[in-house]
Amino acid sequence: MIDKFNSLVKSIDISKIKYKDENIWSIFRNRIGWNMVMEEYPSGVFTNSKKEHKLAVVKTFFMDIFKLPFYLRRYDYIYFTSFDDYRVVDGKNVNRLIHEFSLNIKDAKILEIQSTLSLNKDSELSNINYISNTFIIIFRLILSRFITIEPIDSIAKEFDKNGVYLNVNGTVKEYIAYKVLYKLLFKIIKPKMVVTTCYSHMLAIESANDLGIDTLEFQHGKISEHYAYTIKERIDSSFYPKYIALFGEEDRTYLNSSKYIKDKENIFLVGSMLVSYYSNKTNNKILSLREQYSKIIAITLQWTVLDEVIEYIKRESKLNKEYCFILIPRKKEELNSYTFDTNNIKIFLDLTCYEIVANSDYHLTVSSTCAHEAPSLGIKNIFYNIRNLSNISFGQYIKSNSFNLLLKPNQHISEIIDLDLDESKESIMNKNRDIIYPNYVDNINKMVEDIL
Repeated sequence: MIDKFNSLVKSIDISKIKYKDENIWSIFRNRIGWNMVMEEYPSGVFTNSKKEHKLAVVKTFFMDIFKLPFYLRRYDYIYFTSFDDYRVVDGKNVNRLIHEFSLNIKDAKILEIQSTLSLNKDSELSNINYISNTFIIIFRLILSRFITIEPIDSIAKEFDKNGVYLNVNGTVKEYIAYKVLYKLLFKIIKPKMVVTTCYSHMLAIESANDLGIDTLEFQHGKISEHYAYTIKERIDSSFYPKYIALFGEEDRTYLNSSKYIKDKENIFLVGSMLVSYYSNKTNNKILSLREQYSKIIAITLQWTVLDEVIEYIKRESKLNKEYCFILIPRKKEELNSYTFDTNNIKIFLDLTCYEIVANSDYHLTVSSTCAHEAPSLGIKNIFYNIRNLSNISFGQYIKSNSFNLLLKPNQHISEIIDLDLDESKESIMNKNRDIIYPNYVDNINKMVEDIL
């Protein structure tokens, strides 16, 4: 997909993507990239209908609207996060991306605006107030209806010429509405920094940058070959964060060749909280399975290929009774509609992905970012190469590292496991240093000293 995206970007004259002399190419850039992702994967993967989702948004809005007068006051930091950022670690709910950063500013007042309808909260921190982003979404929808814009036919013509079909007027109105709301919010709250856990909070970042507020993004997933970070063309740097915290050296090398971060000295290597924590943690529930099975294989599931992976595992579990297959869904309800009739398929909803993988023999995935993390837990990867998706996302990584095994769609898993050579956890972890930088806590502490 990324080659198709980059080719399209090259064909577009981005100097024409302007509104009132402001180049707004960046907002269309991400929308085009996301549309390509949605075209590449099968539809119908979301369980809730659009109507049900809209009703839930409205319900959450009316529940939160009464909190706004209490929350709209001075804060030192504003976080923009998502429900999926959170994990349970030793019975405590924590944000896997910014928890350690938050521990460094425990005396600060923080407002966390979460992209969710059901809030997740950090059980260790009492200095954070939480609110859903639905109030911003609803106010944006209302405000957009009252915004009138000047003719922007040049943008639509440039897109039409290149086979890109977007609601240009609607996107521009949405952009203006978001900027009005974010700037109003920041002027009321007066934060010293806006912190995000995803590139998708671009308009909050731009609004903060315009007001001279520092901005920091924590990497949450794959950066290399991702449309949001693969920026070769000239762009307005105000749409992107001042600082970014990355998992490892490979990501920094990639961003050094991109225009995502203007000042390269503002790129920090921190590693991964969960990888650091679970790399030496054992789980007796998983380890006890070795009494019955010769190999334990952890499978991280993705909604984009869910049916295909589950069908494959169901077939292989019948052929390989000596293997234990542990399914790891992204959401607990993801597997509700599936039935499993073999005892060697296990699901442990009370354990984290990292805890399961760290105590297994192999980690199987199509293209989950967990593939970058598993070797830093000392575990080899098996890439199930459906529709060549593993090679598309991780091709060079697979080729460059002996701890990665490539599984063809029509191949039995025993064919590659039987030929695989044993390797120590320490050796695998050391080979993956460029992906997950070691000494996470020390790295976060040093970054805080440098930027706060």
